[in-house]
Amino acid sequence: MLNVIKNYFITMSLSSLLICQCDSYEFGDANSDNNIDVVDIILSVDYILSSDEFNPLIDLNSDNMNNIFDIIILVERILSPFEMDVQFIDINFNYSDLFVSWSKTEDASFSKYNIYYSNFINNEEILLYTTDNIIDTSIVLNNIILNEQNYFYIGLRDITGCELKTQQTIYDLPFKHYLVGDNGQVEYTEFNINDFKPSSECMGCHEDHYNEWFSSNHSYA
Repeated sequence: MLNVIKNYFITMSLSSLLICQCDSYEFGDANSDNNIDVVDIILSVDYILSSDEFNPLIDLNSDNMNNIFDIIILVERILSPFEMDVQFIDINFNYSDLFVSWSKTEDASFSKYNIYYSNFINNEEILLYTTDNIIDTSIVLNNIILNEQNYFYIGLRDITGCELKTQQTIYDLPFKHYLVGDNGQVEYTEFNINDFKPSSECMGCHEDHYNEWFSSNHSYA
């Protein structure tokens, strides 16, 4: 029976010309060539028919078994190429809490959403949040400190371990209003001293500027 299904799936895949491609895969890439195609179907079916040992590489439904269901999932993944179909809906920051929301994917092979962050001072990619719930499309993160210019992007991961990422979304700190009277005094402001980082945190990246400022009258203003 498996041989009949194998031949059917091979015919379907060859006639499709649709190949799922990604930089790397954790599951489904039976020949480890960084591609998922008809060769992986053939190798996976042959392994199921010829071996009683469990191979986690071809266990696409995470049931700790190698069977026809893994082959069906692999074929469906090949016939329905993985495409990025999510985007940010809103990013909002109140100088303490960060709210992020994004659209829901329609990809049937969804595995998880990853929300990444970096900024113009430190380009290091930071994973802010991850979820394997397809309808979980928003998060509130508390006690967050952002820089003047921030970059957010979404990683969409499928069951093979392939991850696609959106382009970076730039988020500048929200503008705060203030009012200065005719005599130069601030009559109204939304600013709070807790909105600002202490000067000591600037020294790590701007030591020369910090030392110049620290020895001037501006540091006492």
